[in-house]
Amino acid sequence: MQESRYIVLDEPTNHLDVSYQYQIMDILRGQNVTVFSSIHDLNLAALYCDRILFLYQGKIVDSGTPEAVLTQENIRKYFGIEAQITKNDVTGKVQIYYLPGWVRKKACK
Repeated sequence: MQESRYIVLDEPTNHLDVSYQYQIMDILRGQNVTVFSSIHDLNLAALYCDRILFLYQGKIVDSGTPEAVLTQENIRKYFGIEAQITKNDVTGKVQIYYLPGWVRKKACK
């Protein structure tokens, strides 16, 4: 087991404080293994994952890099919420800002 090439995790950061979430992901990123993990925090996935399988109702509906998969269209279609997607100047990774209803209503006026 210590020489495994793969680690499979189900929500490894669930219920952890923010600092511990990033500590766990940093540790995993530093391992010389392939990590398969379910992650509901899309910003965390965008920051640490090289490839994403986007599942909806138990089926893969999209796959690819975070930039290709974590789009406004996918977030709207599968989560029913509007989002602003940018590239973080510091990390160079996708950053997702979810737009609550009151912001969407204000933007439509």
